[in-house]
Amino acid sequence: HSSGNLINLAQTNALAVVPVGEKVVEKGDRVRIMLVGTPLQT
Repeated sequence: HSSGNLINLAQTNALAVVPVGEKVVEKGDRVRIMLVGTPLQT
């Protein structure tokens, strides 16, 4: 069930970040960087 827990954590974190507002962009970019694995400097 470890993989299921990871998925739940990922979904929970994503949902928790949404209401933040402007910071969604900053943290969203960092999340994308982590998921993609290629750091993008903008």
